[in-house]
Amino acid sequence: MSLVRPFAAHLPAPAYASAVVSPPLGRLTTREWLELSEGNPHSYLHVIRTEVDTEEGGADQHLEHTSGRLRLLQLIDTGVFLPPSRPAFYVYGIDEGDIHAVGIVAEVDVAGYTDGRILRHEHTRTATEDLLLSHLRLVGAHSDPVALTYRSDAALEAVVAGLRLRPPDLAFQAVDGAGQQVWVVDDPTHVALLQERLDAIDTLYITDGHHRCAAALRYAEGRRRENTGHRGDEPYNFVLAALFGETELRLREFNRCVRSDDTTPDEIVAALGRTVRLDAVSSPEAARPHRAGEAGLVTGGCGYRFTLPPAAAGANPADALDASRLQTGVLGPVFGITDPRTDRRLHYVAGGESVHPAHHHCVACFLLHPTTVTDVMRVADAGLVMPPKSTWFEPKVRGGLFVTLLDEL
Repeated sequence: MSLVRPFAAHLPAPAYASAVVSPPLGRLTTREWLELSEGNPHSYLHVIRTEVDTEEGGADQHLEHTSGRLRLLQLIDTGVFLPPSRPAFYVYGIDEGDIHAVGIVAEVDVAGYTDGRILRHEHTRTATEDLLLSHLRLVGAHSDPVALTYRSDAALEAVVAGLRLRPPDLAFQAVDGAGQQVWVVDDPTHVALLQERLDAIDTLYITDGHHRCAAALRYAEGRRRENTGHRGDEPYNFVLAALFGETELRLREFNRCVRSDDTTPDEIVAALGRTVRLDAVSSPEAARPHRAGEAGLVTGGCGYRFTLPPAAAGANPADALDASRLQTGVLGPVFGITDPRTDRRLHYVAGGESVHPAHHHCVACFLLHPTTVTDVMRVADAGLVMPPKSTWFEPKVRGGLFVTLLDEL
């Protein structure tokens, strides 16, 4: 069975698309979530709300009564979402600032997560998996695609480029300003052509959505146990995914900020200076590293750059990453941070955000150079995982643009 297949999606009607589609959830604060959903009955945020309740109030664990499921059915019944057409692949374009990326939205067999055809580079947390699994059970739909990448395929890219020569079937600006375009590819000849090229891809790599993928696998396993007539082609065996070639992606770094009530900036500079050579720069912003193997330090209103301590001889691909070298060579010996996943003194800040420690209630911020897609693939190919918060992939796929039901209405 093919790892990737076409499917029939519910797409928002053009007149409603901007109101329906939600920004990447990881970027939203609780206040932003409320501001975007209140006063907008068509927002998909109403479907993916975390409360498990009925429209009338009170807890209800039955799919047909939960608020999210009812909101989704209302959006479908009132024409906010269009009826699905025949199975199709969907060419998906995102224009966000200086990012212009094109991918393919399809269904991906969750069996690939266990048989080595879909590789991860992060650990997942059970609590987050549980929350997403509950959503699948109570809403019965996929609507937030997992983002996957693959090694560049010139033949596939040529096919996609040809399909984009005609006007998109759906084009709009999302509420956060990002341009969105969708080309529906349901012509049997073009579907077969895309299927042939996608079947030639040996390995897919998760870039965004490790928890969604793990939750989809658990959901499928549960449904299989319940279904005595299980075949393998049922919708619950697949997860919604957006596939981007490696050259379509941009990676930003996650910087590390350290909280400490009993350490001063002067003490940090002195302690770090015994481990590495610090070069003062003109401003905190100038501390951003220019290349891999280099890091920045901002503390006490001053900025510095330094070369990271080297990885051990023969280090595996994960231990050779800059984030690992910072952990083993600086954060561990200088600050006593031994577990970056659980130590509350460590605060992670996505690339592009302020590097001033005071903005994050920290005494020092360490700035890293972005990891490369090649590094991510190398770690995943070795069956390893990266340090926590090592990558921030862009573009981020929007939620509620593609909806596939896990059971027929």
